[in-house]
Amino acid sequence: MADTLVCVRRVKQEASEEWDESMPLPGDIIEGFAENNADELFVPAKAKSDLSSQLGKISPQTETVWLKVRRGERTLKLCARVMPDKSAVLQRRFTIKAANDDRHET
Repeated sequence: MADTLVCVRRVKQEASEEWDESMPLPGDIIEGFAENNADELFVPAKAKSDLSSQLGKISPQTETVWLKVRRGERTLKLCARVMPDKSAVLQRRFTIKAANDDRHET
């Protein structure tokens, strides 16, 4: 059985001409995250529920996290903000936002 991948499906910011390489983009595969930019500390993300569970364990005072994403053949580290998804009433879910643009939300 193949591993389940966590992907960025869409971005809510509609002005795609304002996107840049430092933002999570549609098609990016999230391989893991870390509270700082150290390779050995990245927590792997195998499925959406696994990622949500792991994000729920980080400190509430943590304003930004580092995402390890695969974009095509490249692996990138992106700084992002993780916000609770207020539309999810019964489940604890999160929204990932670009660290440098409040309008950019995945």
